Amino acid sequence: MNISLCKFFINQQINLIQNLRHLSSAINNQLAEPQFGLLFDIDGVLTRGRKLLPYTRDAFRNLVKANGEFRIPTLFVTNAGNELRLSKAAKLTQILGISILPEQVILSHSPLKLFSEFHTKHCLISGQGPIAEIAKNLGFTKVTTIEQLSDAFPNLDMVDHKKRRGFHSPFRDYFLPIEAVVLFGEPVKWEACLQLIIDVLMTNGNPSSPIVRAPVSHLPILASNADLLWMAEAALPRFGHGSFLHCLENLYEKISGHQLQYTTIVGKPSEVTFYHAEYLISRHAHELGLKQPIKRLYVVGDNPDTDVYGANVYNRYLQRRSLSRVNQIVSQTTIGTLTSSGKNISGKNLWSSSNSAEPAADNIEQYYTAESLESILVCTGVFNRETYDETLGKNHGHRDMFIDAELRKPKHTCEHVLDAVKLIFDIEQFPQKHRGYPHDENPWSIENNMNLVLSSLITLQTHMKAEHIVSALVLRHYSEWWLGVASDECRDHCTYADPVDCTTNANLEIDKRYGSFVSALVLRHYSEWWLGVASDECRDHCTYADPVNCTVSGKKNKTYVY
Repeated sequence: MNISLCKFFINQQINLIQNLRHLSSAINNQLAEPQFGLLFDIDGVLTRGRKLLPYTRDAFRNLVKANGEFRIPTLFVTNAGNELRLSKAAKLTQILGISILPEQVILSHSPLKLFSEFHTKHCLISGQGPIAEIAKNLGFTKVTTIEQLSDAFPNLDMVDHKKRRGFHSPFRDYFLPIEAVVLFGEPVKWEACLQLIIDVLMTNGNPSSPIVRAPVSHLPILASNADLLWMAEAALPRFGHGSFLHCLENLYEKISGHQLQYTTIVGKPSEVTFYHAEYLISRHAHELGLKQPIKRLYVVGDNPDTDVYGANVYNRYLQRRSLSRVNQIVSQTTIGTLTSSGKNISGKNLWSSSNSAEPAADNIEQYYTAESLESILVCTGVFNRETYDETLGKNHGHRDMFIDAELRKPKHTCEHVLDAVKLIFDIEQFPQKHRGYPHDENPWSIENNMNLVLSSLITLQTHMKAEHIVSALVLRHYSEWWLGVASDECRDHCTYADPVDCTTNANLEIDKRYGSFVSALVLRHYSEWWLGVASDECRDHCTYADPVNCTVSGKKNKTYVY
């Protein structure tokens, strides 16, 4: 092999890469900070049950810096309501591998903090998880759970024969009447919850009192999360809290002859939830040190009836608000039209700093700067692209939701969350992450490359041209290290001073043709990791010292063509 020719091609390749790197770095430095924020659903977008979906980690690698800090204001807006924000943030931190703060999490019941007029009433609460603690954190001071009500009135729950008791509880004589009902999420024993809630509504809060006729109006009901379905590990969607509400509504109407009425329903798709999210996203931007106001929001979800519908409804609200601000100075904003009841909730700073929402009136405008909210529907959850046309006419939304087919149509549709992030970056012309070389060194110095590549040529005993080898090696460390998307396992074991050994010297049993060799390295480490299309199975079992065998001749059983 002609060593002079090798050196010539090597120098040409390295100079080209380094020039591109410097040019890209200069462009990145001139880019303005982001003026957009991201709102992610969790179930069906990032996870399915307890399983992390493919591409999730790859998507979030683009959203954080080397120190784990978010590059872009980001929130997680879920209709789950069976835990505290603190515990949900801790779970997200664990599965994503990045630090998530409680202030970045919005649960379905979070906006109930607004309804302070009910916080001192005796409320019957339904759901699962630490609902008494959840209620306390939201401001409710006097609550009774379904289980406590059943203990006080043991003759109410008669479906389970084993639980039937023939005695009266001594506590019933001291039981204070229920004044409101708060439904946090789907309960465990539906039959007991349905029975006891209807008993409370029919007796005006005192289940031991007989009734002559059903009341025309009933106690206030505050509900969160009206999702009919949600996506877990099973092939088909699972019943959500909306299914429980559907049962409650129909049973109450059948028994009483009157329609069940809600004081409010919070959680997606209610506007108050997105109003809350707009404030928190601005707070997060401020905490990240961003100076520019957030102008555009993007919602990534899997459910047309909650994520898409809610995003489109709030986008209409933003458009109306933008028009009303033309030539005006807004001194105060309320959310009076944002509840299902239409009741005005204004005049107070109802959100504490710990459960944040609406700031003081004199500073409120700076937190509400969004001009648009675009919906992005992914195909990894409730939504199925193959059955979308036939289900378009079905309404899985809540009974009280205004039916408008246009509001169920997303602005964009993507296969998964990584595609959604890439789409947003393209729309915003926002750069891919740049993290620099490890240890602030450039391992691809000309001298180092000469020795590494030439020794690699000898070791591999290949007839390939030198620049083809360099292309594979440079792309391996250029695309992963410089763009900062190398796998954690590779970063842990790779010897940075000798990237050739890590990348190529692993008893490569390969076809010496240009296409096969370069395709293995480039597609395995450049296309798969950087573009995020490697399968979970590949990521789990691949030995990074032998990427060729994993990609070309391993379980994937395919040969790539570069």
